Amino acid sequence: MAPLFVVLFALAGCNPGQDHDHGATTGLDPTLFMDGAVLATSIEDCTLSDGTQTKCYSITIAGYPLNHSVGPFCPPKTTSVAEEGGIWFDGNAVYDVDGPFILGLATLYDDDHWKLYDEDGNVRITDTPEAFDAAARPDVDPEYQNYCVEGRMEWLENGEPVTSTVMIPTTPVVAERVGRAVGNLGITLNGVVIAASAPVDAILSAYTIAAFDDCGGHINPFDGYHLHGARGCSEVGVA
Repeated sequence: MAPLFVVLFALAGCNPGQDHDHGATTGLDPTLFMDGAVLATSIEDCTLSDGTQTKCYSITIAGYPLNHSVGPFCPPKTTSVAEEGGIWFDGNAVYDVDGPFILGLATLYDDDHWKLYDEDGNVRITDTPEAFDAAARPDVDPEYQNYCVEGRMEWLENGEPVTSTVMIPTTPVVAERVGRAVGNLGITLNGVVIAASAPVDAILSAYTIAAFDDCGGHINPFDGYHLHGARGCSEVGVA
């Protein structure tokens, strides 16, 4: 099966005065994108990370997945099964965000302050645009501590997905060395950004769970729907 994602950063800088034959690799084939995933594309001049002047594809993606629905994220009840919620990953494991997970957070993180549910077993969820805006950010409003944080596409500005434009070399070059990724890591062929790691420490310090759907994505007010991992939604036919 062909991988669904396209890594954006394909070249690292080389040392001056050294003669290195990096060699070109096979470049992006824009026809692989799903219909509707790309809103605009062009070829423009660009500078790679080692200073090389070359050509890049400028690609604006749709900002939502073309081949699967978004969500679910947070389970409604402490009795909810895995199918009613998404997942959570914190660098140690991947968890189903179901009722038992919500009930077990105090034990999981060894902190009795965790309690994302009321006395009737209802999970506290950001269920309004205002709550979403206040909680789906690094500096969570204290009012929304002990909430499961989720958003909806219709809550984004003008109810529209957040589009992104990226630059990808038409002819990538093998990097001299492994570089440190900064910012977004790539895009998918179904129109979604692959973001850097989620700010897990900030999320957990506010006693929130910013649940992902089963594809590893979630929504915030700034970036819209974006992925933090690849979870079974990453094939588009035979390679």
